[in-house]
Amino acid sequence: MPTNHSTFITTSMCEIEQLNWIITSFNLTSSCFIPLWGQMADIFGRHVAIQSSVLTMLVGSALCTGAPTSTFPVLLLGRCAGISVIVRVMLADKVSLEENAKNWSLFSFTGGIAYGIGPVVGGWCFGINLPIGVVGMLIILLILREELLGPQPIQTIVSTSAGKLLFLFGFGLMILAFTSWPVMFLGGGGGVLTCAWAVWEYLMSEGRWQRAMVPWRIIRNRNIGLLFYTTFATGAAIYAVLYFVNLYFTMVKLYSPSQAGVQLLYWTSGLGVGVYSSMFMCNVYPRKTFVPILLGSVIEAAGVGVLAWALWGEHTPTIFGMMALTGVGTGLRFMPAPLHAIGFFSENTASVLAFMAVALPLGGTLALTVMATVFNNTSGIGASSPLRDFTVISNLPEPLRSTTIHNAKMGVVWAFVALTPFMVVCIIAAMLLGNVNITKDRTNENGAVISDVYLLRLLRRDKEKIDGESTISAEASKTEITPA
Repeated sequence: MPTNHSTFITTSMCEIEQLNWIITSFNLTSSCFIPLWGQMADIFGRHVAIQSSVLTMLVGSALCTGAPTSTFPVLLLGRCAGISVIVRVMLADKVSLEENAKNWSLFSFTGGIAYGIGPVVGGWCFGINLPIGVVGMLIILLILREELLGPQPIQTIVSTSAGKLLFLFGFGLMILAFTSWPVMFLGGGGGVLTCAWAVWEYLMSEGRWQRAMVPWRIIRNRNIGLLFYTTFATGAAIYAVLYFVNLYFTMVKLYSPSQAGVQLLYWTSGLGVGVYSSMFMCNVYPRKTFVPILLGSVIEAAGVGVLAWALWGEHTPTIFGMMALTGVGTGLRFMPAPLHAIGFFSENTASVLAFMAVALPLGGTLALTVMATVFNNTSGIGASSPLRDFTVISNLPEPLRSTTIHNAKMGVVWAFVALTPFMVVCIIAAMLLGNVNITKDRTNENGAVISDVYLLRLLRRDKEKIDGESTISAEASKTEITPA
């Protein structure tokens, strides 16, 4: 979890204005290589893919652990995007949706705890990775290897490599274009390459040429598109809270980066509540993916919206409450989102999970671009601004100190206001989703998957029920009772 680490870099190294560039250095490599790792799990088998991703993570963690704090490019070099998506694929293999929901419950709970612990321990998390990673590789080799799926049928690796290269460069340039407006021209080239990737995937799908990296029917599926956006919005909300609330506490409340990281435990607590609630909804009642996804979207949007008002009023208890509420909304969608995707494409688990995994860092990158631009313009940050180094704010003479803190606060507030429309659209997208029932049937037959708008189906069902009850009541009122 790079949150406290990146915040430390941006504040301690006087790089506040470059916050988006620093974070995008992680997202660029992470997002672009997620689909590649997903297909590596199919080409070489789950065991080779997970061991390779863990080994890559260990090398990166070692680089980050030993890197001096003055060389932040090295700190940002050691990242690995493969572990999360490959673990999701492994959990979904050979099991029904019901069993996958139970497996995913434990993974979501563990991931939620890690999201909160990372910002608190800061850079120490890289050192902790080393012994844990080595033990993990041994466990996978000695215990799990025989249980994991091997290589899946692939016609050729060459044909899929072209798709990987197009996606890597096209998507990479588009994410880089999001970092700031001066490099927006890169988005044009990225857009062209991304379109070329889409055409390539289309030509290789439907049995035309070879196997596509992401089957075209996944890309064009309405539910997958809507789910992609809801996950995109989740990434936006996560990054907004973890980074910009951190900036609020460091620049307005003048906390140290470590103290600011501790405040994120309120968000973590909410995340735990959301994950646990999602576990109940998926495993006990109502055992449908639609309900927690929609409920989480509404709660998350409410938390982000009210958080802007709470930051403006500097009402700390409300800030903590809205951080927790946003965490609840995020946690509610951690588990049902991948289950929803798998329900529609159980035979393409690796591809659909890899495709969906791109949405979260992409949403975080775009959100940070918008929020950082609004923050920089509203707060007036520049070469001579005290906001470039938060450590000097407390030593500024009055009234410059009050003005600087006020500008920083309003920059954060308006950054959250700019994010609100994305969250409103997320609610609409969630309302248009279909539904996947969590059943024991791995093939999702017998009506387990509903592809049309599930909310409309519920409303029609309620209307038919009410109309039916009204008809029965009317007929009963017309019945005359003849005395014997």
